[in-house]
Amino acid sequence: MTGIIKNEHESFNVYLKENQYSFCHIDIKDENKFYKSLFNYFFNEDKLLGYAENNFHLKFTPSKISYSKLYKNLLFFIDQKNLLRNVDLTTFEQTIDRILNDELNIENKEGENYIRIDKFGKIGEYIFSHILSEYFKLDCIIPKIKLTTSYNMSVFGIDTLFYSSKNNLIFFGESKVSKSIENGVELIKHSLKDYERQIKNEFLLTLSNRMLNCNKDFLNIFKNHIDECIDFDEFAKCANIRAIGIPVFIAHGCDNNNLNIEHIFKELSRLPQKALCDLDTTYYSISLPIINKDKLMASFTREMQNKEAEYKNAR
Repeated sequence: MTGIIKNEHESFNVYLKENQYSFCHIDIKDENKFYKSLFNYFFNEDKLLGYAENNFHLKFTPSKISYSKLYKNLLFFIDQKNLLRNVDLTTFEQTIDRILNDELNIENKEGENYIRIDKFGKIGEYIFSHILSEYFKLDCIIPKIKLTTSYNMSVFGIDTLFYSSKNNLIFFGESKVSKSIENGVELIKHSLKDYERQIKNEFLLTLSNRMLNCNKDFLNIFKNHIDECIDFDEFAKCANIRAIGIPVFIAHGCDNNNLNIEHIFKELSRLPQKALCDLDTTYYSISLPIINKDKLMASFTREMQNKEAEYKNAR
């Protein structure tokens, strides 16, 4: 594979080429084992509790409080297939309309389109956050699930907010879970079209919200600048932020018997990489092959229900 480097990282073989990465779980060739192994890696007690507490280095210690926290946070990710939500497809161009129909299992009832509410977005954001923390050594500003007020509420705005104190960089991340790498790339491209406005909104709605429990180290550095500035452009200038990072994450279906890393990187190369907010902008494209999106969700839901019962009974 020309120009592609393979590194081993815990349970993954990580393929990289410049700022493109593909995280391939070592059990991907064994589909029956793969889904459970992937779940156990990302949803172990250390990771789930660490995400809930915004301390990704936290170690789980059995206690009634710890099990209660695990139980309550696990509910964010359990699929509620009986719930439906109306969605307006008229605002999307034809290509995205086709992909959304493919990805969201849209049902038409009395002239209106409904999608089944699931937890793919939240699971994608959760896995993405752990990859940014463990592999890229970034600090989470705030887990976006903390901004929802319902277990079935979608996470709106930027999917992940991370910071690197080493490089003085803020990372605004976008994630998708899709049936194919091709679908994922098209969905990311659509999201990035308006990303500059989303970044500016994120400053006003999240970073400037004093009611949110953002990362203390981040606030120690930027609190005064955030409070004094009225928008992101002024904040970047006052805080001497000259560059930002845009990590994009696609968990996508694939052929586990013929995993084509070169094809994955070719697709990731189609993602746009324009400068945003008049700042130097570095894009990081991250792939996670998941074999089959629907099977993965069914397996994860089953494993979560088992964990839910386990945590409830352990209290």
